[in-house]
Amino acid sequence: MKKIIIGALILLSFYYTNGIIKLLKEKDPLMLEIKKTESKYQIPFQNASIEGNNIIPGIIGKAIDYDKTYQKMKEYGTYNESLTILKEIKPVISIEENYDKYIIGGNPKKKMISILFLIKEEDQLEPLLQTLKKEQIKGTIFLDGTQLEKNRSLVKNYPEQEYELLSYQNNYQPNFLKTARSYLETTTGKKLKYCFNKTDNKKFLDWCAKEKLHSINPSLTINNNSLHDLKENLRNGLIITMNHKLLKKIPILTEYSRKKGYQLVTLETLLRE
Repeated sequence: MKKIIIGALILLSFYYTNGIIKLLKEKDPLMLEIKKTESKYQIPFQNASIEGNNIIPGIIGKAIDYDKTYQKMKEYGTYNESLTILKEIKPVISIEENYDKYIIGGNPKKKMISILFLIKEEDQLEPLLQTLKKEQIKGTIFLDGTQLEKNRSLVKNYPEQEYELLSYQNNYQPNFLKTARSYLETTTGKKLKYCFNKTDNKKFLDWCAKEKLHSINPSLTINNNSLHDLKENLRNGLIITMNHKLLKKIPILTEYSRKKGYQLVTLETLLRE
């Protein structure tokens, strides 16, 4: 009983001491000075937007990390705003917990767009990669597993592009997809993040969700009337699918987008909260 009482007293003493230290820190003129700049650095987080089966990413917020900032300035010896340390505030609703939805675009606060290319035939990949390099574009390329097998060295030679899995011999059977996924991840040294799921395919959506892969349903598909389609639909967070046959029109489309102030980025960059 004595040991229990002594233990309880020590525990109470510990919490009491910590409470006093915290109270003194909160009343310290240095901490009060730090808190005066709260509104200057605070950026509210934005939750992901969900409507039916569709989702658009949110944005991580920021706030002052009071404990780390206080400690840093204490060591410095006085208040110095340049020593302010920020911490991230994650959205309550995030795409990271919603794999069973279709991502239809990036956050509208980001002046970015992303172009997706679907590679199903062997002769489509190399001309595309050469065009992207020439125009200094980073795109996201969805490869059929068989095309990956035939172009593995080519994929390695263009590591600046983002590669994702489209299918395997135009087949979406889970056992084939798992094998192709493993092969692609070994080739690129990166984990896959996305499935291309343009049509409402519940079976494929469920498999992707189970594998913790986000399903992408692009906002715009560009065919022959390319520049007109882009002008009519260009907006923040736009995800575009482009026919590989339109390689000659890529420079025109990218030049127009850049003149309007848009960054052309990979899906990973566009969708990063």
